[in-house]
Amino acid sequence: MGGISDFRHFVDSRVHGDLIVRAHTHINLLGWVEMAIFAGVYYIVPRLVRRPIYSMALVKAHFWVHNIGLVGMVLLFSIAGYLGGNASYHESLEAAEAVVTPLLAAMGIFGTLVLLANIIWAYNVFRTCAGWEKVHVTE
Repeated sequence: MGGISDFRHFVDSRVHGDLIVRAHTHINLLGWVEMAIFAGVYYIVPRLVRRPIYSMALVKAHFWVHNIGLVGMVLLFSIAGYLGGNASYHESLEAAEAVVTPLLAAMGIFGTLVLLANIIWAYNVFRTCAGWEKVHVTE
């Protein structure tokens, strides 16, 4: 991100330009680190407890809900940073805030999807570890 001086200046000097950095941070932490941890736990836990994962349907739901939430967060952070940065250049600080506020509120909805996905993951891992009735749920 810092290789292009005009872009670096925009991010560093404009009000709300730092939201672009937050988009970059979230895609790295939620899109790579967190998903790698989830994959590792999905792989290791069933082997430790010697039974299959509680629900593959929940694994799929977790994946899609998490990634939809992540993409929404990253897009809205980036759009808010760009629009807020441009608005701060041409308009007042209050006008820039008015542009960014609804985008960040919508971003919160996508963040809630990521949280919901994490809860789905934790429930699925908990049920795998705690066991379940004799009928295994696999779909």
